[in-house]
Amino acid sequence: MAPLSHEFKPGLTRKVSDWKSWTYTDGSSHIQGKIVIGAGFYHPRSGNSNLVEPNGAGITNTLGREELAATAADITHDHIHIATDSLTSLHQIRKQLLYPEKHRHHIQRDLLKILSDTIQSSQSHIFLYRVKLHAGIARNECADAFAKYQACHGNSLPAETTIRTAGPGGNPFYDISWLAIGGVEQESGTEAPQHGPRLTYLPNLQAALKLHMQSNH
Repeated sequence: MAPLSHEFKPGLTRKVSDWKSWTYTDGSSHIQGKIVIGAGFYHPRSGNSNLVEPNGAGITNTLGREELAATAADITHDHIHIATDSLTSLHQIRKQLLYPEKHRHHIQRDLLKILSDTIQSSQSHIFLYRVKLHAGIARNECADAFAKYQACHGNSLPAETTIRTAGPGGNPFYDISWLAIGGVEQESGTEAPQHGPRLTYLPNLQAALKLHMQSNH
């Protein structure tokens, strides 16, 4: 039996005429005592696929990193038409491009910065599309299969693209200086002893800096 084609129904038209030029990305995760994540992308025209290691560690090893990692890897391979089924990651990328200051404390800020820097420095316009999740779109299902394979076999099979770890131990905030001062409280007979310094938040940074300069210089 010959496969059905949209030409048999004149009322149906393709939403994307050149869909083979798109690259489809996806991420996957499963539990093996801890969260294990993987990502991948697939380019129908060339038939090329790519396994992506998101390198989540510590607090960055969370759901959501794999989707951003797949898109970041795709962009670094010079693809300009990129489809994903993660609406959340598209919103995060848009927010990073428009309001980067709001992502200073985002757990995945390292990946978001890679994405925004690559998009802004690209010589070509980059188009990001959202496709329906598990809606029978074969190209997207291929990307999902590669992502699941990477998540399941990442330890035994090296990925084609590896995203660098956010920081030492997966800590993306290792280079942040917290605006707080330390002090040790006196022990009382009724309260449990305090171990280590107690941090006090500095709501008025200008006054705190002025006091610090006067007392130390």
